[in-house]
Amino acid sequence: MTFSDVMTAIDKWAARAGLPAYFGDEYVRNHQANAITGDFIFWDVPGGSRVYGEVSAEPLGLDVMLQVLGTSYYMKDLAAELDVLERTFNVIESISKEVVCEFGVSLSRIVKRENIYDSQKSGWEITFTLTDN
Repeated sequence: MTFSDVMTAIDKWAARAGLPAYFGDEYVRNHQANAITGDFIFWDVPGGSRVYGEVSAEPLGLDVMLQVLGTSYYMKDLAAELDVLERTFNVIESISKEVVCEFGVSLSRIVKRENIYDSQKSGWEITFTLTDN
């Protein structure tokens, strides 16, 4: 598995979901979010790990973070906020199913994100530790 493999896969998953995908760290994402309307995907590869045994090393595990977000209605309109959370959850769950078909996944963590970034986005964030199948 290479960084390019991850990039290609995310582009494919985003296209299937009909959403644009943007890459970057927290600072870049905050800046980009200000110009984005509608639902979208943010992603990053913040790190990884490798376990070394007595004889050989295990495959490299890359942590891949995906956020599926939309405009937040946090503390303004509960029904609209719940709609954003439902919509983005369905996308992230669909992508999750594709991830496990293409990569080995040793761990995933999901968290709800509400009212984040300067332009206030809500949705879901999932981090996978991916390895070669």
